[in-house]
Amino acid sequence: FHDKITAGDRDATQNWIDAAPYARDNHPTDEHFFPIFTAWGAAGDGAKGERIHDSTQMGGVFAWDAYRFA
Repeated sequence: FHDKITAGDRDATQNWIDAAPYARDNHPTDEHFFPIFTAWGAAGDGAKGERIHDSTQMGGVFAWDAYRFA
């Protein structure tokens, strides 16, 4: 998913729930995942993401990535 965001490939992320093998296991509800799409859309056409923070907790179970879109 990170590669698609940094490449600005919105089309590849539209079906995120089907694309990742354990997406539904890791994101049982959508509301905490949707803000990334909101921010990306607000950045306008052609926007690409830049990861400005990445860390994990609990042995890598929780990922805390943050992106800036321009």
